[in-house]
Amino acid sequence: MVIETVYSGSAGLKSLSIYGFRSPAPRAFTWSSQRWEYGDVTVMKVSGRAFDITGPTKIGNEDIGIVFIESGQILVRKEKSTGATAGESVVVPFGTDFRLSVTALTSYVIVRFPMSLLDGMLPEKPLGPVVIGRNRVLARAAHAFVRQVCAVEGGRETAVESYAISQLLVEMTGGVLLDTLADFDGESTGDGSIRDRARAIIAQSYSDPTLSSRIVAVETQVSLRRLQTAFSDVGTTVNDVIKSHRVDAATALLGSHRYNILSLEEIAHRCGFNSNVTMRRAFNRLGRPNPSDFRC
Repeated sequence: MVIETVYSGSAGLKSLSIYGFRSPAPRAFTWSSQRWEYGDVTVMKVSGRAFDITGPTKIGNEDIGIVFIESGQILVRKEKSTGATAGESVVVPFGTDFRLSVTALTSYVIVRFPMSLLDGMLPEKPLGPVVIGRNRVLARAAHAFVRQVCAVEGGRETAVESYAISQLLVEMTGGVLLDTLADFDGESTGDGSIRDRARAIIAQSYSDPTLSSRIVAVETQVSLRRLQTAFSDVGTTVNDVIKSHRVDAATALLGSHRYNILSLEEIAHRCGFNSNVTMRRAFNRLGRPNPSDFRC
């Protein structure tokens, strides 16, 4: 279901103050949104003007988000202000000290969720907002996907589609963050960064049954041997990480009443396994009970 809200003037600004909103010109303030909820993930399409968002916020301090700018400009206020315009994005860690300013009419889409959903995928939370240029491939792909999510008529998704959308939003956002922060930290060629990039690609693509260590190496832009070495140094393999993601996804589906309508074979295929047999073998290799034991 799509939730639509409209705020304007001083009264509207007061209603949004708990989310860190303020305005240098309250009479000119306008803000309208459409919101979609996918589990713990919120997608919000916004249009507004004459407001600042400051942090830390009173609500959602543990959240992280990416703002995809459709039109207009958002100023990221730091020691030196940086303007982000259409086609660019801004990473927003809501529990940090930040200030985003919108003066003229601006439209954007934000994906927001608890940072805990990226546990094991993102090494650390950024210390403040980060502007992502329009030339970043992962950011452009994530923006395109989010646009498609916003284009779907609210409430039309099946339970499986809703779950898949939430997973993809988290994984694509995590990939964008890893891609951006690796360069931001100046560690784009180290083994740790290689593993992080590879994990982001795996998180986005594990449901593709053709995904392999060779494909991950190509997408990570390193040789297969370099990729394998980066993972063997921490006592694992690329294929084991792929299987772990698939097993985790299957476990989540098997443990939910909403997906009882799916057979074990269907769940296997949705999670990237070629069959129920290969799924059961992957569970056993990781020391998990048989998939059928997870059924509600």
